[in-house]
Amino acid sequence: MKKVFSIFIAGLLSIALAFNASAIEDPDPVGTLTVGAHASFVPGVGTNLFGDYVLVDSWWKGHFTVGGQASFSVVKYGTYSDTNICLVPRATYGLNITPSFEVHAGLMTGLGYYSAGLSDSHASGIHVVYAEILGCRYFLNERFGLSAEVNYANLMPYFNLGVALKF
Repeated sequence: MKKVFSIFIAGLLSIALAFNASAIEDPDPVGTLTVGAHASFVPGVGTNLFGDYVLVDSWWKGHFTVGGQASFSVVKYGTYSDTNICLVPRATYGLNITPSFEVHAGLMTGLGYYSAGLSDSHASGIHVVYAEILGCRYFLNERFGLSAEVNYANLMPYFNLGVALKF
């Protein structure tokens, strides 16, 4: 999975370098809040809630956000299951490619509770959670949009699809 994620990041970076920077739209202004919910997949299934607050709006035509994410997921192994609960702060850098389409990348780190099934060698308890984020949002109007993110994380599912609200 790490190779696939690295290849995906390298492809996006090469597209970004070839992209005409003057075509990027104005960033979201300071104080913009985006919140949302995702369904999470692979490994297991789960859900997460996130919030991003624009802290800086003039970083190379993009915006820098700080926020947080709470997630819950369950992974089944035959008759055993692992439960993961995470609460992590996050920081992202986003570019508005068009007025309705935004791409972002960022990092998350924090704490999570891991309840291991009997088939797992990891210990149950509180663990450090870390993740790299790559995502996009397509807004259907000024406030409501669709959201997708890929996380490379140790205690969270990799793929997230859901909705976002901008205030």
